[in-house]
Amino acid sequence: MVPIVMRHFQTLKRPLQALALVAILALAVIEMVFLFAPDRMVFDLADAPALIGRKSDDVTANFNARSRLPAPVLRPLRFRANGGPWENLGRGSPRLGRGHVLIEIHADKLRPRANNLDIELQSLLGLRRTFTHPFHYHEDMPDFPIISDWERGPPEVQDGFWDIIKSDTLGYSIRPRLGHEGYDRFVLIAPPFQGSRRVTVDMRFAKATGALHGFGVLPFWGGHLDPEGRFPRRGWEYGLAWYYSVQGGFGVEFSRKSGSDPHATDRIYRPHHPTAGDAFRIVVEAFDANGVKSIRLKTRPLPHGAFGEWIELTDISGHLKGDRYAVGLIAHRAQVEFGKATVEKIEEDAFHN
Repeated sequence: MVPIVMRHFQTLKRPLQALALVAILALAVIEMVFLFAPDRMVFDLADAPALIGRKSDDVTANFNARSRLPAPVLRPLRFRANGGPWENLGRGSPRLGRGHVLIEIHADKLRPRANNLDIELQSLLGLRRTFTHPFHYHEDMPDFPIISDWERGPPEVQDGFWDIIKSDTLGYSIRPRLGHEGYDRFVLIAPPFQGSRRVTVDMRFAKATGALHGFGVLPFWGGHLDPEGRFPRRGWEYGLAWYYSVQGGFGVEFSRKSGSDPHATDRIYRPHHPTAGDAFRIVVEAFDANGVKSIRLKTRPLPHGAFGEWIELTDISGHLKGDRYAVGLIAHRAQVEFGKATVEKIEEDAFHN
């Protein structure tokens, strides 16, 4: 009986040894790729911006990158700006898609003009490799009106991956990269500044990629708030004018969430049910009256059509506590094209006809 068992064991042992050898060789190849392959084969920073506009408070300089090797073969560990202290990179956020790495740098870590971002990655066996991305920080406030026509260059992305296309409806426009729509995808079209503003943008709704979806304008964007220093950061502070499927229409929201705390939101909506292919012009006026914020929006169909009535809301709960707010465009689980966008600074501080 024992010799029979031993023969079966020896027979089984050979394929197991071969399988182990193949696994060892495969792991060795992966580790060699990790250490010696060109940067872009391991970690793709092609979508990371080369030019960053003015930032302040919790509106950060954001860099979206992609791991080319799957987890756990490759794990992003930490990052730093300009040789400063290392910050740990987090995972498991709804803001991140598969292979998506997001780095957020506060304004006090940035230098005028030339900067360097270092990102350290770790392989399955614990080997480490550092990638460096040089970028330029332009801290001056641009002249108004700020016009984004997308023919001149890419947007400054906060979350996700975006592409420039030429649309029959809108001309040069931007949209979330196909297959990467996901959770909040948004770009900045004006850096943080004080005071009231008017935003005009044309957009085309292509399709929903989730049951809960939305698209529109962030006329007051205060950044992701996370006092615990987690990355990616979990909170927010915003005034928003958009379409949201949950509410079944276009509307205005004010909301604040700090870190892991529950959010507090005030909102008003008017019924509207866009279908795939519908295009709109949206005008948003956002007022700051001695710190009290108000927003109103109106839309009209493109290419021709009349504007509807204003939808108006004041932040009577005081969700927005800052002085300076950026302006952005957002697509939430939706494929949306944004055409020419204009941000004007206006003198009014309250609703008017």
